[in-house]
Amino acid sequence: MTDRRGRLFGEQFDEARFKKGQEADEIVQSAIKEAFDAKNIVAIEGEEAFDNFAENKEIHQIIDYTGIDYLVDTFHDPAFGINHRNHFNKKASRFDIRVETGSKAPSELEKLREAERWDIVPKYATRMKVPNDSVEWFRVIDLWRFMEAIEEDLEVDLKWNDRQNDVKAWMYDYDDLRERDIVVDEIEL
Repeated sequence: MTDRRGRLFGEQFDEARFKKGQEADEIVQSAIKEAFDAKNIVAIEGEEAFDNFAENKEIHQIIDYTGIDYLVDTFHDPAFGINHRNHFNKKASRFDIRVETGSKAPSELEKLREAERWDIVPKYATRMKVPNDSVEWFRVIDLWRFMEAIEEDLEVDLKWNDRQNDVKAWMYDYDDLRERDIVVDEIEL
C-alpha cells in the first residue's frame, strides 16, 4: 500500500489508522516525558519509517516490528522501548495486548513470551484514552511484571476479535493490574 506521495506502507499498516494514531503524538511524548523524566524520546512510527527515501527507514521498521513505538532515554538508566496505543473510544477501560496479528508476523504477546534478556522488546506499554479529541488519562504498564502475572494466574477479562482482519487481543482489567503493581504510573491529563 502507498500513500499519495508514493511512500510504501507494509501490508499490516492501515494508512488511515496510522495517521489517526499520529495525531496525538505530541501529547504522548509529553506524557512519556513526565512519566519517565525522559530526556530524549524517538517516535519509531514516524513518517521516516515509511518514507522510501529515508536513510533510517529500515532501522525504524525493524524496531517497530519488535513492538516498540517509542525509544526513551532518561540519562539515568539504559534506554528502553515503549509499546503505545491510543484509545479513541469512550469505553476504553481495559489494558489490551494482541495475541494474533492476522498475518505471519508474531503478536505482541508472542514476542514478549519468547524474549530473552538481550532481545529488543518493549519494557513498558503505555495506553492513552482520547475520547472526543481530549485526553482523559495516560497509563504505564510494566511489561515484565505483566508477563510474570500471566504466567502465574492473571485472568483475561475479555477476548476481542476483529474478524475482518483476523486480529485478536486479550484485555485485562486495570484494577487487577493495579493490585499486582503492574500499573506503575497514571497521569490524568
